[in-house]
Amino acid sequence: MLESFRSNMKGVALGITILIAVVFIFSGTGTVFLANSSNGAVASVGETEISEFDLLRSISNQKQQILEQNPDLDTSLISDDMLRPAALERLIRREVLVQTAQKNGLSMSESSINSEILNVEGFKTDGKFDQDRYKFVLQNQGYTHASFKQMLNNDLVVQQLISGVSETAFVTEFENQSLASVSEQSRTYYYLTIPVSKYSSEVSVSDNEVSDFYQNNPNDFMTEEQLKIDYIELKPEMLTDKSAISEEMVQTRFEAELADLDLTESRRVSHILITEN
Repeated sequence: MLESFRSNMKGVALGITILIAVVFIFSGTGTVFLANSSNGAVASVGETEISEFDLLRSISNQKQQILEQNPDLDTSLISDDMLRPAALERLIRREVLVQTAQKNGLSMSESSINSEILNVEGFKTDGKFDQDRYKFVLQNQGYTHASFKQMLNNDLVVQQLISGVSETAFVTEFENQSLASVSEQSRTYYYLTIPVSKYSSEVSVSDNEVSDFYQNNPNDFMTEEQLKIDYIELKPEMLTDKSAISEEMVQTRFEAELADLDLTESRRVSHILITEN
């Protein structure tokens, strides 16, 4: 069984390699995840919760993988907020696969998991498994020995589930024959390339011919109606003063306006109207 899942270990090994790389890149500035990071649940699959801590760890690993593949990339382009939705989606899908694998009775033996840990190059010093290095990596990623083994077990059973589905696929005889008939078909054809420039000088089209063709084929030159509109949206709340106006403010303004009016001046006008008889 061990040999069977070794062929599917690339994804798991890559994940462990990235995990180790993240630790040693940030080891000079302290642990990658602080002990007091929020550990509240951000999602749940069945009765299993996905914690904020797991999500932050997944985001960090994903960011490191992107930077390794694109060393010249501006880190401001890969913020945690941008990576968060995809990272959470992956954790949810992974947990669904883990639970599906468990329901189908897939599991790994204790000795198989221990053997895989001992064979991870990132845990070795001078070609031998280094217990201190192993503990350092796990501690800085927030894993205990037990939780790391559980994570590795989950990854391996998911690989087994995917492998079991993909490698047991079958093709019907009809599909085989259809594929063979298409893949083995051949066609013989001949073609001639005629350069337009060779004959364009021999063709003369008058303005009248162009106009007649246009008039006789109007639908060929029709396009869908389009409108270009410029507008300004005005809302009452945009035009009204949102400040409160008291009765006292109104009275004060009225008296000020009244004072500007000169009511002392008055004039009397009379006139005589003379009409012709």
